[in-house]
Amino acid sequence: MIGRLSGKVAVVTGSGQGIGKAIAVLMAQEGAAVVTNNRSPDSPGGTAIDTARDIKAAGGKALPIFADVSTEEGAKLLIGSAVRDFGTVDILVNNAGRGATALVEDITVAKWDEQMGVCVKAAFLCSKFVIPVMKKQRCGRIISVSSRVGLHGMAGMAAYAAAKAGVVG
Repeated sequence: MIGRLSGKVAVVTGSGQGIGKAIAVLMAQEGAAVVTNNRSPDSPGGTAIDTARDIKAAGGKALPIFADVSTEEGAKLLIGSAVRDFGTVDILVNNAGRGATALVEDITVAKWDEQMGVCVKAAFLCSKFVIPVMKKQRCGRIISVSSRVGLHGMAGMAAYAAAKAGVVG
């Protein structure tokens, strides 16, 4: 552990598994207290509790929060919990996302909207609610994770590509 993030608080959306979990664990290894997040405690493949447990087992500080960050209430809950338990937020990683595989003519409007919500709207809402915290301390970092699919597209992934392009924008 190098400790480059000692004394910092990081919030990582979508950190129950995959890339989000890896980001959360690495930030904790660097000394940050990490708020882990995913929508539901019954997510297959891993949850915010699993990631927080791994961080704590390695001697780090972590707080798992289940919240749908594509909703105003969920994003407020996530950021508010970080501030309540750790006093601030220094780093926000907008990582939440999932791929919706379907051709344009086959995807439903509901699935399209869900994809935009989890990628674009969630990044907007979490950023919106963390910016006042960061402005007050006159410092902070917001990192939004996209995908090469958001830059180049991919057959059968129109909704995901559009959503990740929205994150880039």
